Amino acid sequence: MSANLIGGFHNRLEGSRKYLFGSAGVYGENNNSKIVGAYIARGSDSKSIFDVAPDWESYEYTPLDFKADRDFILGCWSWTNEVDGLKYADGKVFK
Repeated sequence: MSANLIGGFHNRLEGSRKYLFGSAGVYGENNNSKIVGAYIARGSDSKSIFDVAPDWESYEYTPLDFKADRDFILGCWSWTNEVDGLKYADGKVFK
């Protein structure tokens, strides 16, 4: 079910397609999972890019520094991260 949330969120972000690239993944297993992702946005105002999706406030957004958080970002994009001890289960790319 969590993967469906990601797919729906990406569908609702269609209006921001030319401003956004990223990947979100489900980490864990049934009834014990987290959705975590890394997106790169054109410009510094991510609110205006994400607010085209009605459920954008359901998620927490944290600005990342590519140099300091490089391993986390690449792990999200290559689906090799572990988050809070939970292994990658499924995910979707928004491009």
